[in-house]
Amino acid sequence: MAVGFGGKIPLNGVSIFTNGTLVDDEKIEKLSAMGNAAIAVSVDGLRKETDDRRGPGAYDKALALMRKLNRAGVVVGFSAMLSRKNFDTIYSDEFLDTMIENGAGYGWIPHALPQGRACVEPDLMLTDDQKKKALESLKDIRTRKPLLLIDFYNDAKFTEGCGAGRITIHINANGDVEPCVLVPFAKDNIRKKPLVDILRSDFFKGLRDINTRYIHENQTCMWVFKPKDVLHVINSCGVRATSEGVLERLNELAKTE
Repeated sequence: MAVGFGGKIPLNGVSIFTNGTLVDDEKIEKLSAMGNAAIAVSVDGLRKETDDRRGPGAYDKALALMRKLNRAGVVVGFSAMLSRKNFDTIYSDEFLDTMIENGAGYGWIPHALPQGRACVEPDLMLTDDQKKKALESLKDIRTRKPLLLIDFYNDAKFTEGCGAGRITIHINANGDVEPCVLVPFAKDNIRKKPLVDILRSDFFKGLRDINTRYIHENQTCMWVFKPKDVLHVINSCGVRATSEGVLERLNELAKTE
C-alpha cells in the first residue's frame, strides 16, 4: 500500500494506493466516515492487461470497488503503471472513459522502472519516443477529459520529487515502511513501531533533507537525481534493501552521478 499526503483533498487528508483486494464493505464505511481519504485503485489498463498481470477477475473487481467507493462518497481514482506493453491503452479514450464511468475523478500514472526480481523484464521500460509521446498525450487529455491526470515522472517539478515521508510513503506486503514503491529500502516495520515514530527516524529525516536542499532544482526522483546523497543516508542509517538487487543498482547510479 502506498500513501500520499495532501493533493486535491484537505491538507490533513491522505491519498491511498491499493489493489483493493482487502477493501471490504466495513472499510468502505470507515473511509466514507473519515471524509479525508482518496483511494486510487490499481489497474494495468483494460481487462486483458490487468488480468494478465494480476490474475483473472482482477479488472472486474477493481471496477466494482471503484463504483462502491464512489457511491459511498469516497474520492476515487486509479493508478496505472505505464509500460511499453500498455502504453497505447493507458492513453486511449476507451480506457480513460471507462475509468471516468466507474467513478474515477483522478488518475496517477507512474512509469515502469523494473527492479529486483522485475529486472528480468527490462522491456517494460518506455522507449525514448514513448516518453516524449507521454507528455504530449498528457497535455491533450487534460484539455478533453474531466479527469485530474498526474504523471509521476513528467509532473515531478510540480510534486517536488517524491518527498520521502513528507508527501509519500510505501508500505509493502511485509509491513516494511519504504519512502516510495520505487525506492525499496526500509529501516522499520509498521507492525513493530508507530508510523509517526517511523517518519521521525533518521532515515526519513535524511531523505527529506535531500528533497529540501534541492527543492528548487529541476528534479524528478531523488533516486535518479541525487543517488550519492540517497546512498549516504542508506549507509549511515542502518537501512536494508527490501528488494533484490536494488542496493547494487543504487551503487551503480551513484558512480555515474
